[in-house]
Amino acid sequence: MKRQSKEEAEKWYEKPDQWKYWDCEDDQIRKKEILSMLDTYETALDIGAGEGFITEDLPAKDIYAIEWSENAKARLHDKIKIHNIPDKCDLVVSCGTLYEQYNHEEMADLIKKHASKYVLIAGIKDWLIPYTFGKIIAEKTFKYRQYEQKVTLYLVA
Repeated sequence: MKRQSKEEAEKWYEKPDQWKYWDCEDDQIRKKEILSMLDTYETALDIGAGEGFITEDLPAKDIYAIEWSENAKARLHDKIKIHNIPDKCDLVVSCGTLYEQYNHEEMADLIKKHASKYVLIAGIKDWLIPYTFGKIIAEKTFKYRQYEQKVTLYLVA
């Protein structure tokens, strides 16, 4: 399968909310389900944050994001920090990134590099590339659009 290039990502994010996250009831439910699995953290990092649909509501004092698309990054909420990312964060989140069409190896390496306590991975169940980030402490699967969403919370070993 061909991997998405930086140019393709920039083209995709030329228009805001191409996925229709903010307007889709299924995405509001998905966001609520994801956030319900989390406590409160000092630092949180979203890897592959897109425009920040999940990122902006992460329960952390300091919220950071890594996003490759400059167009998407420009739309992140002001409270989300994209510079001076700590080497380690209490919570690392990555939603919809560990798929074959993306550079999932790089994503997984970044997750491992920055995670100090917890990792939350979410995505379409049948598309997720299996990675392990520690001990699974919570997991759920639920209907999402025409798919099944799988969310896994790990305690980093």
